[in-house]
Amino acid sequence: MGTDGRALPDGELGGGVPGQPVPPLPPPPPVAAPEVQQPGRPEPQNGLTAAQKEGIRREVEEEPQKVVLRVEVATKMQARLLTWSVIVLNALFIILAIVLLSTQGSMFKTLDDFHSFYKAQLILGCICLGVECLILLWLGTSVRGARKEGRAWSRRQRYFVATSAVFLGIAVVYSATFVAALAATLAEPDCGYPWTAMAALELVRRLALSFLIFFLLLRLSNMRLWRGPQALDADPNHMLLVDRPLSDKFKSHLLILCLWLIMCAFIAVNFAGRIKQSRSGSRAPIAGCSTSLSQGHCKVSALQATGTAIAFAANLLVVIIYGLVLRRALKDHKQLPFCRYRATNIFIRAQARVVAPVQLAILLTILLLELVPALRGSCMSEVSSQMGDLPVTLSLAAASTIFAVLYMPKARELDSPLLLELLQDFSWTQEEVPSALERRNQRLLASEAAPASKPAKEARRGAIDYLPGKMRQAMGMMGQVQDTSAALEQLSREPIFCMETAVRLYHWGRLAYRDPAGSDKYVNAATALPLFDLEHWEKIEDTDTDTHCIIGWSDSCAVLCFRGTSSMENTMTDLKSWRVRYTPEPAWKGRSVGTHAGFLKAWTHAGFNEKVLARLKAAEQGRPAGSPPLRIWVTGHSLGGALAVLASQQISRAHPASRQTVYTFGCPRVGNAAFAAMYNEAITDAWAIVNRGDPVTMIPKLGFKRIGQRVNIDVEGNLIVRGSYFELSVVHRGTVVKNHMMGQYGLALASIIKAQFSASKSLPGGAKGAEALLAALDIGAALVMSHMGLEALRDPALAPELTEKRDAQLAAAASKGSVTAGKVKGRGRKGSGGKADFDELDMSVKADGAA
Repeated sequence: MGTDGRALPDGELGGGVPGQPVPPLPPPPPVAAPEVQQPGRPEPQNGLTAAQKEGIRREVEEEPQKVVLRVEVATKMQARLLTWSVIVLNALFIILAIVLLSTQGSMFKTLDDFHSFYKAQLILGCICLGVECLILLWLGTSVRGARKEGRAWSRRQRYFVATSAVFLGIAVVYSATFVAALAATLAEPDCGYPWTAMAALELVRRLALSFLIFFLLLRLSNMRLWRGPQALDADPNHMLLVDRPLSDKFKSHLLILCLWLIMCAFIAVNFAGRIKQSRSGSRAPIAGCSTSLSQGHCKVSALQATGTAIAFAANLLVVIIYGLVLRRALKDHKQLPFCRYRATNIFIRAQARVVAPVQLAILLTILLLELVPALRGSCMSEVSSQMGDLPVTLSLAAASTIFAVLYMPKARELDSPLLLELLQDFSWTQEEVPSALERRNQRLLASEAAPASKPAKEARRGAIDYLPGKMRQAMGMMGQVQDTSAALEQLSREPIFCMETAVRLYHWGRLAYRDPAGSDKYVNAATALPLFDLEHWEKIEDTDTDTHCIIGWSDSCAVLCFRGTSSMENTMTDLKSWRVRYTPEPAWKGRSVGTHAGFLKAWTHAGFNEKVLARLKAAEQGRPAGSPPLRIWVTGHSLGGALAVLASQQISRAHPASRQTVYTFGCPRVGNAAFAAMYNEAITDAWAIVNRGDPVTMIPKLGFKRIGQRVNIDVEGNLIVRGSYFELSVVHRGTVVKNHMMGQYGLALASIIKAQFSASKSLPGGAKGAEALLAALDIGAALVMSHMGLEALRDPALAPELTEKRDAQLAAAASKGSVTAGKVKGRGRKGSGGKADFDELDMSVKADGAA
């Protein structure tokens, strides 16, 4: 089948003589290569006229500049540091609670010793309170600054920022009551205790803590799907409980609200018990700095012990409910398109990583520092819990400040202007690449251009923002944050992902598993060469390692594709997963470069790499004099992806003037961090396409690092280009072995195109982009998929399907009786690299992706 979708006569399936031209075919659409700067070369022109650039600039300037929250632009290192620090710190706080419980009797002999400990707690409490107040001020000035700049807020962003503000505000109240109780106690003469004041402060602190726990629970519960009246008629963008009127939210949260009121009632009962104790004089002996703590054993009332036990049980119930709600919210979001619910997906993950550890820390602290001492009848432990729990104070301070930092508008002093959102832009067609690159640059400039403020207002704002501003500046200097010009320069060098390129190279990835000169009517040289307007092809192989490479070339460009695992020899290559020195370049910038032993051997065995490089060099030298540098494309699936990485690295050295683009499918990790850094510097336009749950892309783990920019796809129609840490935490869950099959990659690409014609799954401008892609390329022929015409894509009842699978089923039905148990098996083809086995369940061709 040619690029125009028509069936080719049998005589046009040739090209079987390596190095010879194939019969003429209809000319393909022009293939415009994205202009990407290679090391040592000046930035090329993007092909746009001055009028076109001016039109894009004006169009971008007319678009409203939206608020950008830090969680949306946080780098992988920043996000990991912030979220994992909460988990580690809370683990340390729990250990602190255990230490305090076990050492109170041995470390503190008199009340004077205890008061010395109170001084240390007061210092820590003041530090927590100061940091929380500073972050709260920072949050307020950041929100105010975003409004001053006239940036547009989405409803979701307002919701998230309000959540972080309330979280931080309640943490300030908790820390303030903790500090106040300690200060009041230390102010008492002769190591006395202000029992009434402590009881009042405890009441405020416990009410604040209970409100915070249930507030965060309700905010998380709002992330569930609405299943009440009019749920089926809801807007595709507003299908969550958070989007419903207040009356619907109240009905859905009635049980949680009742539980909170019950907890408040028990807090009030506890307060009454504290007041009764202070008035009865039962704690009068707890006074005098020389008082021995061995005399501090007193009887705890049954009411007091029962109240503490109920408080622990209530918190345990809240933790269980929180876990169930979290699970439900995650499950509901799996049914929703990621592109439309990206922000809420991230919010749920942030809650799970920041708030959940706090819930656990609070529960264990109540158990260790309140319930156990109450059951033991230890007055001093109970007094300390009445004054406030240091681990809870520290835990709330850490979590609230980190959550607020994540969900505050980004700061120019602290955050690079190079937004992750800009790097996630992609182009549907190769023709649109120059426009997409220019639009990306203009969006960065527009985002950083803030309107001027009035001098008086600017002066008042400067006074309020002095301390947060100095803190941002200091952190920005330490982090060496880019300015706008540096960010724009870097952005101009960054490549952009192209869906059309991915589809074209996918077909070549399938070709690597087939005999180009064979009679396969779906994938052969005649179907692959026109995709890049090529004229010649040659197959290079090493029989010992069963490594295969197909090279196609013309006077302007060349395409190399490598076959994945299809034999026992290939399997042995995969299993040699230890790391060895990368012999072509054993060191890079003083770092030792290591690679996968099996992959490197397959690439270099018996001079296989030299044969590939020689063929490419001959193709370049055989062109007319004065021809521009050869444009090179490299691809491969599974093991073929690893070989494509090794090949492209050496090609970049042998052909430094050539522009090179690499798209891999299901590629494992090839080398260590030094190799990845060396590779990413040499080849900027490299993309690792990962189908959701593909286990091969995750291995080997220890000592290996993924190369290139990651592009995540799935059969639900989701596409994530250069995903953030939180985005990848959503899609990078679990493994599905069948998703490594090459057919599944094709199905995922087809599903993304299909999703653009769905009201609930389409990306902004997706339908227009998909139509442009259909006009530039015969998608059905390139992906070997049925139902890929414009009308079929618009029909929700028709889903993409492997053409080979469909034809095999029709042939089996015609022969009567060849269909067995839902599977249609085809006969193996010589030279295909494996047996064609069409599985009804995974809709994949096992010959094109055994790993």
